[in-house]
Amino acid sequence: MKTTRSVRALSALAILSATPLAALAGPMNPPTGVPVSTMKTLSEIEPRIAVNAENTPGDADSVFKITQPGSYYLTASVVGEVGKSGIEITASRVKLDLSGMSVVGVAGSLSGVMVTGSNVEVRDGTVAGWSVDGVDADAFAQVRGVRALGNGGVGVKLGAYGSAFDSVCNSNGSHGLRVYSGGQAIKCQAELNNGHGIYVQNSGNMLIDCLAFYNKLDGIRSDYQSTVKGCVAAYNEQNGFTLDYSMVSDSMATSNMQSGFRLDKGTMANSCNALTNAQNGFYLLTSSTVMNSTATSNGSGGHASLNAGFYAQGANTKVDSCHAATNARGFYASANANAVLVTNTASGNTLAQFVISSGNDSGAIITNPGTGFTATNPFANIAP
Repeated sequence: MKTTRSVRALSALAILSATPLAALAGPMNPPTGVPVSTMKTLSEIEPRIAVNAENTPGDADSVFKITQPGSYYLTASVVGEVGKSGIEITASRVKLDLSGMSVVGVAGSLSGVMVTGSNVEVRDGTVAGWSVDGVDADAFAQVRGVRALGNGGVGVKLGAYGSAFDSVCNSNGSHGLRVYSGGQAIKCQAELNNGHGIYVQNSGNMLIDCLAFYNKLDGIRSDYQSTVKGCVAAYNEQNGFTLDYSMVSDSMATSNMQSGFRLDKGTMANSCNALTNAQNGFYLLTSSTVMNSTATSNGSGGHASLNAGFYAQGANTKVDSCHAATNARGFYASANANAVLVTNTASGNTLAQFVISSGNDSGAIITNPGTGFTATNPFANIAP
């Protein structure tokens, strides 16, 4: 073994001895002239402009004003003045990085960040205490990582096709977050606001993984044609969710002062959960549908009729494959509503398991079927 290793070492040494040194190293003479750095500065990689009195001077209604496209950032917090917005953006294609700083209003001020240009991004900071709105953005705006706290109007107001991500709207005088026409909100929170937590106006909006707690009106309200997924609405003073011509899925409403889910015209709920709401778990109005959902312990508010896990009041509604447990009433269908109730189950409800008034359609209600029962009617509702 030693002999083999020695032979290999001698062979390698012979190869190196036969190779010219120039082939093993770079040029020996350095280039002439003064060495020049090849590093790029931050401004060369991403040219940015500081928001200050020199670069972005304000005017009669703004402390600072951005009038040209570009990337801007704060180097210090902004303090408001009476009759002025904190930062006004009139240009399009602007990125404003709050750099973790605060834009703080005073009594009689306007909005914290006022945007009239399109395609503007505002990110990473706090906008608090303004007399009007925290952030008032125009079309195609993006708001990321912003905390809108204690403003007199809406915390964050988006124009058409705007988006909000990872933002918090807390204790504002009107709605927490307003999404408008083709917009979206993802992983946002709205708490303790004096209006709706998240207010979705006009059509084609999307809410994903949002939270709405302790708001004065509804937790999440959609006026028209929107999709809501993976959201939670709790402890709001009206409904957890109020949705019109919309779809909600994989969401939860708990401990709201009215109904957990109020489903107005043409709305569908799928795989949702309503817990301990003062009135109904699910309140169905015209042409709405609930499927694969559960309502538990709703109807605690003592209302004479609005106290069911699933209450089909409007015309042409449907409740399919749902479960109601320990509510005041399990399922309730108003007279002549033309509602359809099929393959549902109810147990432990205080006043009644099923109340199906005349003028509705339902599968047979099988009471106390016992162990190993067989239902020949595929649409049967079960009440053990």
